[in-house]
Amino acid sequence: MQQVTPHNLDRYMKWVASDYKIEANPARELLWVEVIRYLTAIFHPPVEFHNPTVVQRWHIVLFILKGAKNPLARACFKQALLFDWIFFDPQRDEEMNLEPAILIIHYCLVAKLSQRNIAYELLEYLLYFSEQ
Repeated sequence: MQQVTPHNLDRYMKWVASDYKIEANPARELLWVEVIRYLTAIFHPPVEFHNPTVVQRWHIVLFILKGAKNPLARACFKQALLFDWIFFDPQRDEEMNLEPAILIIHYCLVAKLSQRNIAYELLEYLLYFSEQ
C-alpha cells in the first residue's frame, strides 16, 4: 500500500481479483470481506500514510464496495466495514477502526455526489442495527 497511488488503485485491485479468481467465481467475491476486516480492524497505518499521493484504506474499501456484484457479498462487505462501529467500546477500541467508514460516507456525500447511494446504504445499515 505504501507504493500504490490512487491513480493506480484500479489496476492493482483488478490484478488481485484476477490472481485469486474472484471475478470468475461469484462465491469467491466473499474473499473481499477478509480484506475489508484487515484494513479496518488490524492495519492502522503510521502518520506517513496520511498523504494524498498514497492510497488510503478507505479508497480500497470503497473500490470493493463499488465493484460488488453479488447482493449477499455486498451485505457482508457492509457488515465487515461497520462491525466495529456497531459494537464500538471507547474503553478498548480504537477510533482508527471507524475511520474508513466515516471517510467513505463523507467522501460519497460531499466530494463524489454520484456515489451518494453508497453513503446512503451504509447509513441505512447503521440505522437498521441501531434499531435492533
